[in-house]
Amino acid sequence: VTHAHGHDYVNFRTNPPAKTLRKRSKNNALTEIKIWGGIMQHAVRCGMLPANPLYRLGIKRDRAKVKPEITREEQAQIEKALADEPGWMADSWMVAMKQGSRRSQAQIPMKDICEAQMMVTLPEQKGKQHSMPLHPDLLPLVKRRRAEGAEYLVEYPAQITGAWSKFFAKIGLPHLCY
Repeated sequence: VTHAHGHDYVNFRTNPPAKTLRKRSKNNALTEIKIWGGIMQHAVRCGMLPANPLYRLGIKRDRAKVKPEITREEQAQIEKALADEPGWMADSWMVAMKQGSRRSQAQIPMKDICEAQMMVTLPEQKGKQHSMPLHPDLLPLVKRRRAEGAEYLVEYPAQITGAWSKFFAKIGLPHLCY
């Protein structure tokens, strides 16, 4: 592996030969190189390589796309369509919209919710936990989930990202994400 391979890899992953690999963004390709470089750095530490050719390639990341804001009309359309979807989706949506949490943070352990103090501690994000007031509109959901003996406020099935993408495409809002 050479320094040039690292540079060529970005072009390869962003424009792969037909029917070989899925096309990826430049930033995803750079993340893959970072992982690859981490493995090579371990080989350097173990004395298997003299140097890591993938270290400091000097390729800048692209700016992340700005996600569109969900309009009130889109929100109403989503909430109406969620009536025909599995319950976890509506629960997850409510937690995100009311509590302002990310998808991964909607799976709050029930032990981290205190109805008496109206406080919730969100799951760790970047190594930090964050406590905040529990939105009053979530109290019925919390009580229902406690009565069900649930371990989490929202229980996710496998492939939730794909489920949300398919949902948004199905209701004619493919430009949105959770």
